[in-house]
Amino acid sequence: MVASASKTQFRSTGSGPQEVPFTGSLDHVLKRDRFYKNFFWTVLDGKTTASVRPRSCPLSKGISSPDEFGGAGNTQRSRINWSKAIPGGQPRLDSSLQLYFSKMQRAAVRTCHPLIIGQEARLIVHSITRNGQQHAKEVAQGLFNAGISNTEHSRTVALLIYNVFLELQWSNWAKMDELRYHLDGLATTAFSNSWLSLQHDFHFLPTKTGLEATSDSLDPSRSEMMNTAAFLGDLTAVGAIDVAAFSRRIGSFIELTSSVSQCRALYLLLLRASAHLAAPILSDDLIAWRNRLSDSKRNNLFRNDEMAQRWIIEICNIIDRAITENAVLLAERKGGTPPGAHYKWDTTFTTQGLHNLLQQTCHRDKLSPFM
Repeated sequence: MVASASKTQFRSTGSGPQEVPFTGSLDHVLKRDRFYKNFFWTVLDGKTTASVRPRSCPLSKGISSPDEFGGAGNTQRSRINWSKAIPGGQPRLDSSLQLYFSKMQRAAVRTCHPLIIGQEARLIVHSITRNGQQHAKEVAQGLFNAGISNTEHSRTVALLIYNVFLELQWSNWAKMDELRYHLDGLATTAFSNSWLSLQHDFHFLPTKTGLEATSDSLDPSRSEMMNTAAFLGDLTAVGAIDVAAFSRRIGSFIELTSSVSQCRALYLLLLRASAHLAAPILSDDLIAWRNRLSDSKRNNLFRNDEMAQRWIIEICNIIDRAITENAVLLAERKGGTPPGAHYKWDTTFTTQGLHNLLQQTCHRDKLSPFM
């Protein structure tokens, strides 16, 4: 549970957001503040969420609008001439896919309030440091389970892990390294297993988008596989998983893409990983992936399946955006601007919501509680 000690709240005034102290429940206090409904925040790489910078509007970096990235007609901005790359010309747009892309893009930058994340992280750090080696492994399992339980909350869990690592970095390096090791193993193993399971689509015909319901027995498994892909991307984006190791693994997966379901998993993975706080994916790797995916001579799926073409175009849009942002990031660093990431507060994800998410996964999987 979040402590009730005096903290800091960002409140709007005539001249913009200002910091004011508050006591009591964060959720209760902010309910009365209209500014919180449009609370955007920035966190710098290597800084905890306690040091966030409030913004009254979205910034250029990050995904702020579906019209900017992956929206209808956005394929016209791609570096690839799809009319020539695809036998038979560019595939038709699909309304259900466009709505899905828009929803996932918004979820990629929506999080719990940064103060809530920071306070919950300190409670987890206290639990790790006061217990033995086995408890760190259970905490890693609990955090992983929480991260894959809901795609819309997975970036919050990744930022929670990011804060835990920063707190442990100065107090108990060995525990931080151990926790990182367990999380890396859990995430990469789960994604590898999911990828193999997605080699053949879930009874989809070539005209299906990959979003349709399949059966009561298959749908939960498919949802968990997609959530795993998104969470692996989130962990990479915040630096919990080494980006170089991530790139080596993903390169091999891209070579083996053979189904629309794998395209969907790859879309979620790269969407989340490219919205980075820590080191970005190298542009050379991104270009190699884009060229491999869009090569109809090497990619049978891309040549023969119209819906797979639609997914691959969207993945390439993500890659093109990431390449552009890498160039912007390089220019910013030369100008002295520190790297960071921008998020929007999801006001429906409360203090109690995050706490319950963590505790429920522990209870369900019979793990020791974090607190």
